[in-house]
Amino acid sequence: MSSTSQTPAFLWDRAISPDRFRTVVNDPTAPEHDAWLALMLREARPDEVWNWTTPDHVAAHVAALSSRLGRREAFWVWLIEGWRGLGLLQ
Repeated sequence: MSSTSQTPAFLWDRAISPDRFRTVVNDPTAPEHDAWLALMLREARPDEVWNWTTPDHVAAHVAALSSRLGRREAFWVWLIEGWRGLGLLQ
């Protein structure tokens, strides 16, 4: 994960610090985890996502978040399944 100290553009209308956002999207026990992770997968550019979390984390949660991803669901399923097919993810 790259380090960033600025709130990402896809959170322009949300009051959350970059550190808090990173903590929440990487902690499945956080009450806001699913909502924030889904928001990022829906709104962020794919290359931005890796500044905040890992491919393994996204792969572990994308199926459970599918109903929250809207039109981006197909992209994330395609990407994760493609990486699994190449042996890059389990």
